[in-house]
Amino acid sequence: MKIFKSLRPAPLLILVIFVMTGCHHDQKQAEKLHVDLEKSAQIEQRLAKHQESLTQNSTKERKAYKTLLALQIDQNQDIHATIKKAQHYNEEQRRTLNDCDKIFNQGYSLATNAKPLIKDIKDSKQKEAGLKVLKLIEMRHQLYHTYSKEYRHVLDLNDKAYKRLSGESDIEVKKLEDNIKKINQAYKNLDNKKEQFNRYTTQYNQAKWAYYQKAGLQVKQVQN
Repeated sequence: MKIFKSLRPAPLLILVIFVMTGCHHDQKQAEKLHVDLEKSAQIEQRLAKHQESLTQNSTKERKAYKTLLALQIDQNQDIHATIKKAQHYNEEQRRTLNDCDKIFNQGYSLATNAKPLIKDIKDSKQKEAGLKVLKLIEMRHQLYHTYSKEYRHVLDLNDKAYKRLSGESDIEVKKLEDNIKKINQAYKNLDNKKEQFNRYTTQYNQAKWAYYQKAGLQVKQVQN
């Protein structure tokens, strides 16, 4: 079972100094935008711990799979005990994923406060830079929920397999092997989603930085 790396939360950019440029209206918009976007990033920082938990329990579930494959067909008692462990790790991932969803949605809710502010920017270059930020907010949001939905699908596949295997007196190793092939492909798809999400996060951070510079905000990244 392939284990993917963690999703990367948006980094926090703190305001160092505000350089007076352009009209007073746009300066006020920039200040408000910085507050909302960086509060959103601060919320997302909580994702890191939960993503670590997801990875740990996913690794434990993978080890349980390997143990199942190593056991002989006549070792039903050991097989069923291992399945119970795998089910536990599966449920832990489900709970953690629910927490991740709540955190990401909280951050997204704050970030969406940027929409009316950006649309009301007067300076064309600042507005263009702000709209790019807005676009990436939505791209990350859509991709995250695709990732979350597919992750749940993988957990459901595993859970159904465990329940089926637990109810059988004679467990065929081939069934386990066939199921692992399906799950590996599903995890590969998730891994691709993760990599794309992290690329979007990098682009989002760059877009925020570019907007802040155009708006006269000098910022620095907080090291996690």
